[in-house]
Amino acid sequence: MLGGMTGLSGPVVIVFYLANARSAAAVRANIILFLALLDAVLIVSLTLGGHGRLETVALALVLSLPYLGATLLGQALFDPARGRLYRAAAYTVISLAVLSGLPILD
Repeated sequence: MLGGMTGLSGPVVIVFYLANARSAAAVRANIILFLALLDAVLIVSLTLGGHGRLETVALALVLSLPYLGATLLGQALFDPARGRLYRAAAYTVISLAVLSGLPILD
């Protein structure tokens, strides 16, 4: 429901997961699963809504290459033993995303 109202379902859920006492590896796994399921729901919703045109699918395939590269880089750099650093980096990225989305910067 929050994602539909604000378009910010990802950051809210990520902050929720980061706030608990689970290990960084468990938090990361939960966030990845949540975002994968969210993507699947969005793809189905957009396709059923008639927004799955060929140009859109082609663009999604092209953009999936740098996304895959960044995902593999993140996987290689992730060290579960550095949980505090992981949480600090995640909070920083979320804060920057929120700040960049403020209407005062338009």
